[in-house]
Amino acid sequence: MRISCTEVDYIALGASSDFRADGRQAFEFRDVVVESHVVPSVSGSCRAQVGGTDVLVYVKAELDEAQGKTGTEGVITITAHYSSVAGLDNEIRTSNILNAELQESLNRLFSEKHAANLERLCLLEGRVAWTVLVDVTVLKVDGNVLDVASFAVRNALLTTLVPYVDVIRGEEGEVDEIEVDDEPASRRLLLEGDPPVYISLYLLGSKWILDASQDEEASMTSKLSVGVNSRGKVCGVIKAGEGALEWDGLGDTLKTATRMGVKIIEGLRKLQFPRAETVGFFA
Repeated sequence: MRISCTEVDYIALGASSDFRADGRQAFEFRDVVVESHVVPSVSGSCRAQVGGTDVLVYVKAELDEAQGKTGTEGVITITAHYSSVAGLDNEIRTSNILNAELQESLNRLFSEKHAANLERLCLLEGRVAWTVLVDVTVLKVDGNVLDVASFAVRNALLTTLVPYVDVIRGEEGEVDEIEVDDEPASRRLLLEGDPPVYISLYLLGSKWILDASQDEEASMTSKLSVGVNSRGKVCGVIKAGEGALEWDGLGDTLKTATRMGVKIIEGLRKLQFPRAETVGFFA
C-alpha cells in the first residue's frame, strides 16, 4: 500500500505523541471479536475480527499414518491465503509472496511442540495418528493480519471436535486395532494445551505500537511478531521490515508484547465456546 511521505510523517508524529489517527494510544488494541463453530461441516472453525481485518479458519482432522522419528506423533499443518476480495493493496509484494509469508509464520508457531502435545494425537504407535489440516482465509485486510490469524487458529484448534476412537488391544500375537464411533454425541475435543498467539509490535519513527492499522503498517520501518503463550513465555520472534533495531529498550518492548499476549489469551478463552461476542478491552 503506497502512502505519501507527508502521511507517513503525520502517522509517526501521532505515534510519538501517543495519539494515533483513530484515537488509540500506542499499546491499545482495536475491538476483538471471535466466533467459534461458524462452519458446521468441519471439525473446528473460528472467525476473528480486529478492526476491519477479518480472518476465517477451519480445521479438518483425519486419521493418517503416525509421524515423528519414533512414529508417536500426529501433525498440524496450516495453509493460508488472502481472499481475492480481501482488499489487499501491496505494490511491492505479490499475493503469492504474502500468502507464503503468512503460512510460514503460522506454521512456525502452531506446528511445533510448544503449541500442542503432538504425541497425544497418536493413537497407535508407528501406525495411526490424527493429521490436523488448518485452512486460513483472510477475508478482509485492515492491518495486523498475522496477529488476528493466530487468534483464529488458536481458538479453532482448541474447539476442534473429533469422533471417539477406541483402541482395541490385540491378544498375544495379534496387532492392536481401532474402532471409530461416528455418533455426534460421542465427539470429543482433539487438543489440550496452551497454543500461543502472535503479538506484533510496529516501529513508527522511534515509537513502538501494537495492532497497526493498514496505514500504520505501510508507514512502519520495523516489525516484531512475538509468539506468546498464556504464561507469558516467548515461543518465537519474527522480525520484518528494513529498519534497524535499537537493542536499548528492546527488552521492555518484548515485555509489552508478553503482557498483551497473556491478556489476549485470557479473552480468547472466554470465547472458545460462546458464539459471536465481544469481550473485555476487546470490547
